[in-house]
Amino acid sequence: MNMASRRHVTENDKFVFLLPREQRTWTEMQAIYEFLETKSPFTPVFILANGLMHQKNSVCEAQNQRHEVIELDPQSPLPGIGPDDFFRKLGIYANQYIAHSCLVGAIRFLRTRAALKRVNLRLAAVLKKYRPVAALLPGDRELSPVPEFLRAASQNNVPTIIWSASLSATPEACLQVRKGHRRHFAHISNFPPLLNLLASWFWPKQIMRMANKGLIFSPGWLTFALSSQGMLPNNPWCIGGGQLDLVCLLDHRSHREFTSMGVSQEKLRLIGDLSRDALFETYSNRADVRRQYSAEYDFTPDQPVAIYSIPSLWEQNLLEWSEHEFYIRQIVASLQRQFGDGLLLNLHPRCDKPRYQFLSEELQARVVDAPLSRFLPISDLYVTLHSSTIEWSSLCQIPTIDFDYIGFDQQPMEYSHTTIVQDIDAFECILTENTCAIFDKYRDGTKQDDAVDQSGTFDGMSAARFLDLLQELERDSDAFKTDNLIDNRNAS
Repeated sequence: MNMASRRHVTENDKFVFLLPREQRTWTEMQAIYEFLETKSPFTPVFILANGLMHQKNSVCEAQNQRHEVIELDPQSPLPGIGPDDFFRKLGIYANQYIAHSCLVGAIRFLRTRAALKRVNLRLAAVLKKYRPVAALLPGDRELSPVPEFLRAASQNNVPTIIWSASLSATPEACLQVRKGHRRHFAHISNFPPLLNLLASWFWPKQIMRMANKGLIFSPGWLTFALSSQGMLPNNPWCIGGGQLDLVCLLDHRSHREFTSMGVSQEKLRLIGDLSRDALFETYSNRADVRRQYSAEYDFTPDQPVAIYSIPSLWEQNLLEWSEHEFYIRQIVASLQRQFGDGLLLNLHPRCDKPRYQFLSEELQARVVDAPLSRFLPISDLYVTLHSSTIEWSSLCQIPTIDFDYIGFDQQPMEYSHTTIVQDIDAFECILTENTCAIFDKYRDGTKQDDAVDQSGTFDGMSAARFLDLLQELERDSDAFKTDNLIDNRNAS
């Protein structure tokens, strides 16, 4: 282990593994690490097991955070493990029919199967070294290193937990990002890759239909490879349908949704989220927070405030940069006309910050460099695009515009105080209506009503529930070790 840490490690430490996979989960797990390190009896350890997370090695060193770096396979065809140089150098991917041919698929299957096995063994060695109380994962689907870790954890009796599962990762959302891509075709009328057809016959739960045509969750070669190593999730279309043990849920609504998707009740725990504790603290002291931010960002404390959370559509390859920038400029201009200096901007954690310097330099907009939970409750209007943070604005009873200008082909999230629009004219109309109502309230001196918690977790107690869960798993682990010791003694 990289032993740089703020707290001395002993053999009696109760370790909790944190397995981030990309920037969003890295940011979330930074907060969890800090909480476990400073406010709990547990010892956190980051597991850096893909190329992007390897770049965080220096961050962990600089911040004295415990971490293990898992060696990568340089020629692996798995996303997250390493680039598939073997095929790229041959120019195979230039033609989609060759790229998804049976021969190429068979080669990718063989190489992926070997890579999965090697990474699984490396992760298993780390698990045996630490014997953690639990491991927190970003999901339970096919993206490496998640399947390898789930298998290794199962083999070593380490409980696995998805922390704060998001309802945005619905089956409909998974379909949205797969439609139109030949590697996911699984209906014979689309002339799909042969391995996709074979996989759909062996594992029908890997298929979901869109417009009466089947799409497979993972390409056939990857589905076969995962199955060969015991890593294929039973139902990959919903979080919790795989091999993990527990799903920590945000609220009663998410509990109902996950139950309706077929996730076992035994896996579901109503915990909340550390960010909701921070949100609750800000909400409870929003008058003081507003005065603090008004001084820092140069607006008056008694003027209406709008917050626009800028999505990462370009970073997710959902829009070209020119189109992405065009919509951002339109929305910012509309909000500035209505709210003037009372407009604050927030960048999604995935956003490539240097690309957005035009917001402050050219548009003279105020970009807040702080977690959204630390200042969202001071706003009178919130604008975003199909974000899980709409849950936060709903909790705080903030009027919200969900401007879905790219047209997500899925059931929209329904929250109180939220209006969904899909074109700029409708946005301008709803924005004007909301702004007039907000300014009328300010003129009348009407105070915002206190939010009524219907979530079951907006109470500042998520951290306490999380600790209770870890302590429960620790007791179960101790009981398991005792049972094993008795069995071994009896056997001898």
